[in-house]
Parts: sequence; C-alpha cells; structure tokens
Amino acid sequence: MQSSADVGLSLISKAHWGVLLSCALLGVSLIFIVNLSIILMNFGFGGLTGLLLLAYWRGKGGLFFILALISPLIAVLFTPLSQLVEIAPLVASFFLGLSIVLSAFNLMKKNKSA
Repeated sequence: MQSSADVGLSLISKAHWGVLLSCALLGVSLIFIVNLSIILMNFGFGGLTGLLLLAYWRGKGGLFFILALISPLIAVLFTPLSQLVEIAPLVASFFLGLSIVLSAFNLMKKNKSA
C-alpha cells in the first residue's frame, strides 16, 4: 500500500494532463456561458485546495487534508449559480486552479533537483 506522500507525488506528476483537460472543458463551457466571477472564484478555490493538499502530503498534519476536502464544498456553496449550465465552468476552473498549482510544484521540484 502506498503512503499519502507517494499518492501525492503520483498525482503531481500527472497534473499537466489536468491543466490541458481543464482548459479544454473551460473553453467549451465558455461558448455557452461567460461569468468571470464564477471562473475567478473557483480558480482561487482550486489553487487553495492544491496548496492544502501539498501541505498534507509534505507531512504538515491531517487538518490540511480535512480543509482540502471542505474547500470544494465551500466553493460550490458560495458560487452564485443562476443556471444549471454554470456548473461546467465552476468545475473546470476549480480543477484548472488545482492542476496549475500541482504542475507548478512539479516544475519547481524538477528544477531544484536538476
């Protein structure tokens, strides 16, 4: 069985695929609806979730994992959704923020070891 740090490193190494997939989904969803407040707010919540998960994987404590689990719930609760279609940019921008933070960490880690 893998430790949480090993699982984290496995996810971090594949985060660049999340950036590409999230950008594609966000691009398609922007054809139908453009609400920058949803995109910016959930991009921030995704980045916050990424930072909290990195803190947990680096051994800072289980509280960071709990906060990382609560962060998407708070993002959905505080996002003003007037139509059901607005969920697509919400999810895409959240995962874009999360993937960018994890990809940036991966690049920093590779540059530090090189």
